[in-house]
Amino acid sequence: MTANPAKMILAILVLFPMIALNYMVGDLWYDELITIYDFAAKSSWQEVVFTYSAPNNHILFTLLLRAWMAATGSSTHELVIRLPSLCIAVGTLVVTYRGCRRLYPERPAELLVLIVALSPVFLNYCWQVRGYGLSMLLSAAAAVGCLLVARGRLQTGLWLYVPAAVLLPAVMPSNVLLNVSLLIYLVVVCRRNGQRIPARVWLLLTSAGIAGMALYLPVWRELCEHSVGNKGFYLPTVVVTHWVIAAIVHVGVIAVAFRTVGRRLYIASPDSEPESRANDSPVIFILACLAPILVFTTVFNPFSRVFLSYLVPVTIIIAPLVLPLRHNVGRRLPALTLVILLNSGGWQVASGNITEKQLTSGRFPHNLLCQFYSRRQDVSQIVSRLNNDPKVSAATRFFIDFRLFPALHHYSAISRQNLKRLECMGGNPVAPLKLPAASYRTVSQIIITYNAEYGKRNYTHTTGLDCDLIPMYDDGRLKAYRVADPR
Repeated sequence: MTANPAKMILAILVLFPMIALNYMVGDLWYDELITIYDFAAKSSWQEVVFTYSAPNNHILFTLLLRAWMAATGSSTHELVIRLPSLCIAVGTLVVTYRGCRRLYPERPAELLVLIVALSPVFLNYCWQVRGYGLSMLLSAAAAVGCLLVARGRLQTGLWLYVPAAVLLPAVMPSNVLLNVSLLIYLVVVCRRNGQRIPARVWLLLTSAGIAGMALYLPVWRELCEHSVGNKGFYLPTVVVTHWVIAAIVHVGVIAVAFRTVGRRLYIASPDSEPESRANDSPVIFILACLAPILVFTTVFNPFSRVFLSYLVPVTIIIAPLVLPLRHNVGRRLPALTLVILLNSGGWQVASGNITEKQLTSGRFPHNLLCQFYSRRQDVSQIVSRLNNDPKVSAATRFFIDFRLFPALHHYSAISRQNLKRLECMGGNPVAPLKLPAASYRTVSQIIITYNAEYGKRNYTHTTGLDCDLIPMYDDGRLKAYRVADPR
């Protein structure tokens, strides 16, 4: 099989950016634009560290982004601004490969890297101008370090775990949950295996796990306010459902398919060396992950994506359950690789179709597999179209849903349009109406929406006016309608 796994890894690291490019060329979306303009563009790094006016400030990533913007002349071109995230994603693949090779040398680590690289969940988030990619990189390092410590390889394990665990909460405060899970796992496994770890090492492990939260002491009140203020996004059952589906898509189908390709791939030959699993327990690890996740979800009802730091660690710990033994693969390598490719491509096509169907019915999907913004250039394209339409007067006001408003504002600013004529529907705290409601009876207006009925209801809810809609552009994904007879 893997007579030369280094060549396969090199091929993956070359092909992965090409695949990610399909995502990176899409429009910058709501959260990315808030990260860029509200935080990374601050006049000083102190404002980044000591400001937590919204959970979008993934502080450590924001500082990295700020340095990158300074080096690139504050370019907001999609490929330029997302390049650091792509590099971080490549780093995650490298750490995953090295970690799996070190922990499970009998398993083809290159296949695990391919699984992660082509995972629809990983691909949906690793490129974003957000802290998710950095969280996944650090979580991979922390998990590998934790597993090495559990095997008694303290020095190597601590060198990986300690810096990664310290930095994880500095990206997102919810990442401290992964550190808690790793510590729970260590305690249970070491006690089960009868392994004794010196007290000073336990002190170092525990201190590293919580040290990163010290960054939030100056903004603790704001952090607590936003944690409570964001409560109610998803019910615990919805979060669990999202992650169960994501797990099936990420690796579940692949694991079943691998076993179907050949059960003998997992049977050690009589003359092979015993596998060095060192009493790792995926079940204990998964339970250690579920405990803090369920508590946090029950209290705060967060977005499912706040737990993305668990994605790669769980993938690594279950590697022996998914990957066949290296010496058994041989000629089955193309078939196994094809399984991973078909799983990724199939789910990407399916999620794209589902997203399209939901958008055109007036819904904005936002889960681990379907995002209303992913792989889309709808806003930038319609801004260009409206700006080049001679029938659109300079006084015309544009209405758009609050989820798309930051993108409309961004791409209108790039094209040097009058930003005062942009109006936000359904999100007055984001951008309140710029005129008294009665004034909209007499001005030219255009509603930009995926669904006419949804756009009309949103307009009425925002302005208090009923109206008729006359189609302007209804041949694309994102459509434009003239407002007629506002009353």
